[in-house]
Formats: sequence, structure tokens, C-alpha cells
Amino acid sequence: MATSSKVGSIARAHANWHWGEIAFWCLALACGFVFPSRYLIMTDIVRLALFALSLDLILGYAGIVSLGHAAFFGIGAYGAGLLALHGIV
Repeated sequence: MATSSKVGSIARAHANWHWGEIAFWCLALACGFVFPSRYLIMTDIVRLALFALSLDLILGYAGIVSLGHAAFFGIGAYGAGLLALHGIV
């Protein structure tokens, strides 16, 4: 029982936010206010970054090959292309 409490206390000690993380997120949030005309490109960057991070998590750390990521990404791109082709977007 002592081992699990020791692991829990170590995990809680390393779970705190450090100044570098806070500065990064404040800078990222400030970019939205400083460059309001670039909001659409910033949302695309965030969307693609989340896709890359999730793919890195499942392929890198878990070691699982997932075709679901590519399928949903491809279906979304195909749907956006169709909507743009027919002038809906």
C-alpha cells in the first residue's frame, strides 16, 4: 500500500503547471486578440495540431495502428470539397 501512495504523491508533484507552460498558453491566447484577421488560419492550425497530437498519442505511445484517424480526416476533407464544388460553402 505504501508503494501506491508514493506513486500518487510523485504524480501529483509533477502535475503542477510550470511557468513555461503558462507563458505558452498565454501567448497562444494573446495571438487571437492581437491578430483577429488571422483567426481562420489559426483555427486551422489548431485543428491540424490536435489531429497530429492525437495520432502521435495513439501511434507513438500506445503503439496502435489506427485507420480511424485517416478515415474521419478524409471524410471531412471529401465533404468540404463537395460543399465547395457545389457552392454551398
